[in-house]
Amino acid sequence: MQKIQDGDTAATLRNQLNAIQKIRNASPDTSRLIGTIMPAIQTTGENAVLFSAVNYDPETRVVSIEGQTNNGFPALEAFIKTIRYSQIIYDGENSKCKASEVEKDSTICMIADEGSVVRTESSLGTNDKGQSVLRFGVNFKLNEDALKVASKRTSLLKLLVERMLLTRQFKFLLEFSHRIRKKNLKRGINNG
Repeated sequence: MQKIQDGDTAATLRNQLNAIQKIRNASPDTSRLIGTIMPAIQTTGENAVLFSAVNYDPETRVVSIEGQTNNGFPALEAFIKTIRYSQIIYDGENSKCKASEVEKDSTICMIADEGSVVRTESSLGTNDKGQSVLRFGVNFKLNEDALKVASKRTSLLKLLVERMLLTRQFKFLLEFSHRIRKKNLKRGINNG
């Protein structure tokens, strides 16, 4: 290094650049919260919610959302379930949340840590147009991998609450019809 002109300076710069990259990799990519996560969990249509404030605490990984909806408590519950059942998908070193893995198991890689989605407040009021609205606060602890710089090509699989409810209703009806059929077969009744 001593024989190279400005070798010490070049080595110092290289070390500083490496240190900066290490700091960057260890820091959360908070732009992903606003650019990817919030649009993905925001419910629309009949259960639309509007956000008035979004806060993130990097120490605890808690996301705090304040918002309002015109559809009252059903919309708030749909929003909470959307957060609770949405999954994060990302590529990267040692990723357990690749699309192929998430497709196999709907219980892994949830965007919110289990049991962390809570309604912190809710109140009925009127908006600036005189319409009745439900104002609310919701907190959840974000998946630890959601904002890591090493998590590449991040996206969310948003479980549509309506689809989930319909699936549950279908499963219930299917199970119910099987039970009725079994009872009828025991009784000697065969209705096809």
